[in-house]
Amino acid sequence: MQATAAIMYEDVHDLGLSLLEFVFSALALSGPSERTSTASLERIFEGLFYLDMDEAREYFASEDEWELVLEFLDRNSMAGWDLLNCMLTRNAHVDSLLRHRFFEEF
Repeated sequence: MQATAAIMYEDVHDLGLSLLEFVFSALALSGPSERTSTASLERIFEGLFYLDMDEAREYFASEDEWELVLEFLDRNSMAGWDLLNCMLTRNAHVDSLLRHRFFEEF
């Protein structure tokens, strides 16, 4: 049972990385690029900022390129950032993610 739970949390983490790439690629002002790839975003979020979403947000806020990304993730009192944090830190069960406040507007 523990192996199954570990796999599920790893799957949630990987889904969080996919969500990062989707949001950044779709909303970057210059469109998809190497900067919006999963590998690049993983290096930034996990390697550079150690999943500190406030620091990551500040980093992206310094460039106009990410204006729409920030607008999207900042909605509903930073719900997008919180959702990403839950997913990437492997701290949330799938059931709780589906009830996350990020999805309240949809």
